[in-house]
Order: sequence, then structure tokens, then C-alpha cells
Amino acid sequence: MVCVDALGHASDPLAALAEIHRILTPGARAVITRAVRRDTEPAWHDQARAAGLHVEHVQERPDEPAMWRRLYQLWQARADDLARHLGEAQACAMLAEAARHHPTLPGRRAVALTLRRPLRCTDQPHVEETPA
Repeated sequence: MVCVDALGHASDPLAALAEIHRILTPGARAVITRAVRRDTEPAWHDQARAAGLHVEHVQERPDEPAMWRRLYQLWQARADDLARHLGEAQACAMLAEAARHHPTLPGRRAVALTLRRPLRCTDQPHVEETPA
């Protein structure tokens, strides 16, 4: 399962993680991208544990905020082209996103988390031993 930058917008992140746990089969993984403020200690280990998930890997993505900064600047510089090619409503939505997020990028840290739903004892395959 892949969740791209959506968990941070959930009204109840623990409920969202619990739903991820519910839909994953035992042993399955979810990859979740997140952006957090640099000056905060993220709670994803505690949140994942509370939802019954295990944080298997955290990958820092240091170049991502700079990539978004360049993209937002391009959108703003080409606003007329966006409106002409995508329509006024889509261009306005993109420019509003750029105006909202561009100022926050210097203080952001981007990561990708790999979460795993652990195998339960009852989910382990039963292997019959044959006498020798």
C-alpha cells in the first residue's frame, strides 16, 4: 500500500493508521511519505505502534523540499500557461497550493516510512513434520 503525503492531512492520524493496519495482510508493508517541521520530533514510531504497525525503515528525503520550491516557483512564473492548458479552476488550485506551501518549505523535513503489519502466531503457516 502506498500513501503519498496524505497522512499529515488526516483529521485523526491514529485512526488512519489503524485503517492501514486493517487493510494490510499480516506481513504486508505500507510506504508512507510525510513532511514534518524540522524543529519537531515526529511521533510516527509511537503512532505506528499504537496502530499495531512496526516502523521498518525511515528514509530521509533531503532534496524534496527544494524540488517543491522549484516546482512552485515554476507554477507561479507560468500561471497564464497553466490556466490556458489546464483550465482556470485547476490553475487557481495549483497556485493556491503554491502560495500556501512555498513559505513553509525552508522549515520542512521530508521522509518516506516503511511500515509493516507484523505476522501473528496464528497467521504463521502450520508445517506438519513427517516422521523420518
